[in-house]
Parts: sequence; structure tokens; C-alpha cells
Amino acid sequence: MSKLSSPISLNSSVSLPRWKSPSFGCIKFNSDASIYSRANSVNLGGVFRDEYSMVIAAFARNLLGNSLVDKSELPTIREGLLFVDQENIKVSSIECDAFRIINGLHSSTLL
Repeated sequence: MSKLSSPISLNSSVSLPRWKSPSFGCIKFNSDASIYSRANSVNLGGVFRDEYSMVIAAFARNLLGNSLVDKSELPTIREGLLFVDQENIKVSSIECDAFRIINGLHSSTLL
């Protein structure tokens, strides 16, 4: 069994991005998805906040089946857009942590 030559520092200079509020009069939709393969489920959710970071609305869905997180982020955005349409909420921006989805939405091809 080999030993590490030096301890691993967990308090490095890595910083997590901070949430930025939308512009005045705007609402931001933050989406996320998680996979629980043992339970064969995908959890989708989102929160809608105003320029004061106040929660305007939120939703969560649990779907049966396994998927990759990147592939689950897109249905999360879709569910969120259906939710705001039903609730008549005007969203000005969407924030998602799936890099491939964001790049795909900005390009001509998705995934």
C-alpha cells in the first residue's frame, strides 16, 4: 500500500461561483437535476427568484428511470418553462450548471 508524499489540502484557492441576481424587474430561473441510480429515479427542480433574491416560485419533479445528469438538465429546463407558462411567470434568464447543455443551447447542435 502506497502513502501520499504530502497531505492533500482541501482549502485551496478554488472558489465556488456566487449566485447573481437578475436585473431590476426580472426573474431568473435556476435549474438542477440529480440522479439516484439505486432508486431508479431522476429528480428535477428549479427555483425562480427576483432581483432581491426572493423566491417567486419553485418546482420539483421525480421521474422513474436512469439517465446522465447532462441529459437530465434539459428536461429540467423544459419542465421549468412549462411551469412558468402555466403560472404566468415571465422569466428573463435561465441559469444551469450543465456546461454541455449551455454550450449546446448557444450552438446550432445540441449534444
